[in-house]
Amino acid sequence: RPADDEPRQLLRRVRRALAELPTGWRLVAGIGRPRQGPGGLADTLTEARNAARLAAARDVRPSVEHTDELGVGRLLAAWQQSDITRAFAETALAPLGGPEHAHLLTTLRVFLEHGGSAAATARALGLHRNTVAARLRQVRERLGVPLDDPSNRLALQMACRALTSP
Repeated sequence: RPADDEPRQLLRRVRRALAELPTGWRLVAGIGRPRQGPGGLADTLTEARNAARLAAARDVRPSVEHTDELGVGRLLAAWQQSDITRAFAETALAPLGGPEHAHLLTTLRVFLEHGGSAAATARALGLHRNTVAARLRQVRERLGVPLDDPSNRLALQMACRALTSP
């Protein structure tokens, strides 16, 4: 069994290694718990895949997650992989589907990942805040959902994550 601080040290080392890669690479990593035997290896790989999915949902690079550090993130990973969540996501976000509306889906996803802040969304996307405001108006109109309601934001954020997770 690894020492208690070993997972955090490994997490820091992997983050440093990814930070040294070219910035254009959108590489993420997930780390599972060490286990023994073939069945243990399969469990470790499943945990690592789930951690990598959560890392990919973040806009910060390099993004690395360790299953021991996830907490509620494990629950979110299970939700966003479920068939029910994916079906909800496809239905709820259908008005933002298609290549002609991809910018609206991206804006919504980044807006939700930045806690509903239009200013932070504009910075993250490299856009003027008026452009973000206009896109968010279009999102509200197309979805028919108020984005200031916390329950709606949570549902839409889960839907966005479900659609963008591999």
